[in-house]
Amino acid sequence: MGDDSRYSLDRIAKTSMITAHDIRYGWGARTGDGSGYTLGKLDGTWQSMITMAPAALNVSLFRPYFWEVKNPLMALSSLEALLTLCFTVYVLFTVRANIFKYIRAEIIFCLVFVIIFAVGVGVSTFNFGTLSRYKIPLLPFYWSMLAIIYSTWKEEKILRLQD
Repeated sequence: MGDDSRYSLDRIAKTSMITAHDIRYGWGARTGDGSGYTLGKLDGTWQSMITMAPAALNVSLFRPYFWEVKNPLMALSSLEALLTLCFTVYVLFTVRANIFKYIRAEIIFCLVFVIIFAVGVGVSTFNFGTLSRYKIPLLPFYWSMLAIIYSTWKEEKILRLQD
């Protein structure tokens, strides 16, 4: 039926490496336009994917940075990433140390989905144009997670002020 051994759990790291290389350098890739990125040496092992996880989260959520912009579409993607970064920083600094107090089932679901999806996309893409399309399902979960944390904090703050 749909048994493709490339996507079995023991080969997923190798398949990610091949996909990332093909997107970045393969046939039809626009390698000269500066839209590519690298996270380091991806060797097709789980260890290299885990090592790249923090950088993959960063690239999936907060890049391209404005100094990496090479074309108008990349500028829009950079603006989206900047807004995501600003909202993240705002929520983290507003809620501060109390952030763990607001962790609920839906936050955990969003967080797990975001981490798995962002690492998978970040490690297997290596091209900003492709990244901007692949991360579309990720952003609503990430923004929702931040919005739920912030709104819960705000509601509690209002209730404390009323008492």
